[in-house]
Amino acid sequence: MNPPQYFSDSAGAVLSRRGACGVRRLMLATAVLLVGGVHATEVDLVTPAALSGGDEAAFALAMDGLRTSARVAIGLPGAADGSGAVVVLNCADSCVQEQRLELSPARPGAAFGSSVSLAGTVLAVGLPNQGAGAVQMFRRTGSVWSLERELTSGAAGDRFGLAVSLVPGHVAVGAPQSFGADGRVELFAEAAGAWTPEQTLPAPSAGGKFGHALALNGTSLLVGAPFLPGAAAGSFGRGSAFVYIFSGSAWVLQATLRPAAVADGDLFGYSVALDGNLAVAGAPRRALTRGSGFVFQRSGVLWAEQAELVAGRGLAGDFLGWSAAVVGTRVGLGSPFASEDPGGGCGRLQIFDGPGPWQENSLGDVAQPQAGELTGWAVAASGTRWLAGAPGRGPGTPGHFGAVYRFDPDLRLFTDGFQTPPSPCAN
Repeated sequence: MNPPQYFSDSAGAVLSRRGACGVRRLMLATAVLLVGGVHATEVDLVTPAALSGGDEAAFALAMDGLRTSARVAIGLPGAADGSGAVVVLNCADSCVQEQRLELSPARPGAAFGSSVSLAGTVLAVGLPNQGAGAVQMFRRTGSVWSLERELTSGAAGDRFGLAVSLVPGHVAVGAPQSFGADGRVELFAEAAGAWTPEQTLPAPSAGGKFGHALALNGTSLLVGAPFLPGAAAGSFGRGSAFVYIFSGSAWVLQATLRPAAVADGDLFGYSVALDGNLAVAGAPRRALTRGSGFVFQRSGVLWAEQAELVAGRGLAGDFLGWSAAVVGTRVGLGSPFASEDPGGGCGRLQIFDGPGPWQENSLGDVAQPQAGELTGWAVAASGTRWLAGAPGRGPGTPGHFGAVYRFDPDLRLFTDGFQTPPSPCAN
């Protein structure tokens, strides 16, 4: 009952629809391409330099979680025959490409860049598709990123590194295929540049792919297990999310989150996001794959379901909640298959402002989406800035080169961002 995916959810190599689109070796300009939006709210469309068909840039995205810089990490797991790459940009104003990171030597099929997480001068990059999987840790000195250590753990097929989340001193790594797809999460602690195993979090329940999605924030960790069944015989894919807190010496389970209305196949916890006492989890197959996101609020040590977020213009097949981000009381949910023309696959970043009641915000609308670009496959946010990945976008026509939409209401204040956007798939 997995959602339709361009990339496999198995332990095999990364799969995509590159074959249908053709692997075109068209090269873009050597500088970062910035295309201003018209009648929309995006600041620009950012395309990393020297892309090829099948790179699928923005399959994964990260912004500095410390909000101390304007750096952005973009994962390209399809680059170099699936060896993968990561591009780091400095987006203090317009985005300038700082460095392109690649595996050396290349490891075809490793999918380096399938997950990324960024905090200050440290960057974590997952490569889950070879052996047990791995995570590479990079550290920045000035504007140069250097490999510090490669983290590995587990057995072949675990997909260690499919999800990764980083805060100063700790990194969490998901291995959702381990133990027969029960899953697990590995935590590593850092001191003076040395990363050492800290704790293993086993799946609280069987069969959920625990660790499929992760969000670290401060001393709290949110873990998605979207394939967990319900209690009834024959139940499947209801999902749950689990909150852990760091006690000073160990990570301990604080709460299990599951909406009261969750149903079989909803895949609650497919994406997760956490900021302070607000937790968000996507359920992209809910309501006949229209999808939704659920918001939970913490008070003291208790968590309560606050709201279900749905798109007023949503349709079956949108998969809202495929990706998620939260900053303060603003939530963003990606629906990469959204289209008013079924099958168009333009995608969308849907923003909600809350709390009580939560309201839709048009901040995530774009001017000229491209059919098949899959906007919202990945989302990231920091402060007032939001990113939406479009890994299916091509130069002119879909080609899975990839690009990133950048949104910032402060930067758009005196532009055309107040005008009504067109239909999401109007080309």
